[in-house]
Amino acid sequence: MLAGVALRAIYTTVFFMNDLRFDWHPSLSSPLIDERLELLVQETLKDYKSGSGIQSRATYEASYRAIGKHLISALYCAYLTLKSVYRCLCDQVPMG
Repeated sequence: MLAGVALRAIYTTVFFMNDLRFDWHPSLSSPLIDERLELLVQETLKDYKSGSGIQSRATYEASYRAIGKHLISALYCAYLTLKSVYRCLCDQVPMG
């Protein structure tokens, strides 16, 4: 649920931005990321209702999929970075 709200906010920001620059982490590919991405997109679009002036579901899905893949990849990269820094600190600093 929270991930869906975050993805909608990012989509709105990216969709309406003009001449702003974002530096993304690399987009990663793996079955685990694809599985999480599918859950994220489905959760985000579960309340989608078509109507006049509303973009098609396929348009939203493509945008959410692209942004979601970058978001999940960035979170994974950040997690691995923090994990390696923590491991380095634990190896160098005596505990106790």
